[in-house]
Amino acid sequence: MGIFGKRDQKGKLSDETTLISSKTKINGEFDLKSNLHIDGEVEGKVHSASVVSVGKSGRFKGEMRAHSLLISGVFFGKVEASTVEIMSGGRLIGDVIAENLVIHDCGIFDGTCHHKEAKEPPAKD
Repeated sequence: MGIFGKRDQKGKLSDETTLISSKTKINGEFDLKSNLHIDGEVEGKVHSASVVSVGKSGRFKGEMRAHSLLISGVFFGKVEASTVEIMSGGRLIGDVIAENLVIHDCGIFDGTCHHKEAKEPPAKD
């Protein structure tokens, strides 16, 4: 699944990506409109209106809200997203609230998962 999509400013996904490179350690609270790719270590809270990916060398510990989360590295904590995808070799230890949870062969999930209903558009009068 290729979740790095491009959308316009009308609530659609971003075509910009913020990169946390390997050998980088960051602790804090982040509020992003762009995609986020983590190859280093991040601890804290992340809120992204777009896609977050944890690369093979990436580690995340904390709480996350994102449109979509793609895990190839290690994720410890709680995530709320439309789609959470654990790739082969990826590991999620914690709690998931999502509309869709995808676990590829050799992906590891150890925690709890609660289904989140898709948001329906408001009814037109």
